[in-house]
Amino acid sequence: MTRLHLGQAMDIFWAERKIYNVSWGDGQKMSEYKTGSMLKFAILTGGILSGLNQKRVEQLSLIAAKMGLAFQIRDDILDIIANNNEWGKKKDQDLYEGKLTSVIVKTLEIAKKNDRHCLIALLKNPKKTQRDVDQMQAIIHKYGSITVLQDIANDIIDKIKISGRKIMPDNRYRKIFFEICDYLVKREK
Repeated sequence: MTRLHLGQAMDIFWAERKIYNVSWGDGQKMSEYKTGSMLKFAILTGGILSGLNQKRVEQLSLIAAKMGLAFQIRDDILDIIANNNEWGKKKDQDLYEGKLTSVIVKTLEIAKKNDRHCLIALLKNPKKTQRDVDQMQAIIHKYGSITVLQDIANDIIDKIKISGRKIMPDNRYRKIFFEICDYLVKREK
C-alpha cells in the first residue's frame, strides 16, 4: 500500500508541478508502484495463502509489477485513442489535465527539440482548447508513440508469459492467467 500511495503521489506531484523532464525509467517506476501495487497485493496474497515458497512469491511479485506497468501503458494509450462512449471517461482527459503519462514520457523522449518544447508548452497551458489537444495529438502521432508503447506493453506481457511458464504448472489456471495478461494490453475499455 505504501508503494501504491508513493506512485500516486509521484503522479500527482508531477502533474501539479508541471514536471515533464522525467525519464522513461522513473515513469515506469511510478506506473509499477501506482498500478502494479494492487495487482501485486492480489497475486502475492494468493501465492502466500496457497503455500508458495519465498522464491516463488518473489517471482510472482516481479510479474505483478510488470503486469501493472503493461496495464497502465494500455490505459494511457486508450486515453488518446478510445471513443468516449467505449472508454467510460472523456477522451484526451490526461492531455487536458497536462498529466505525465507513458505516452507523454515516450513522446518527449523521442521527439525533436522543437516538438518537445511545443508539447511541454501545450501541456503546461492551464486553459487548453480543443485546438491545443489536437496539436498535442498530432505531435504524439508524428513520432508513432502509440505504436511504440503498444509494442512495449506487448513485449512486457510476452516476458511475463515466459516467466509464467517457468514457475506455473501447465494447467487451466495458467491458461486463464495468460488470457488475463493478454486482456491487459488488448482491451478497448
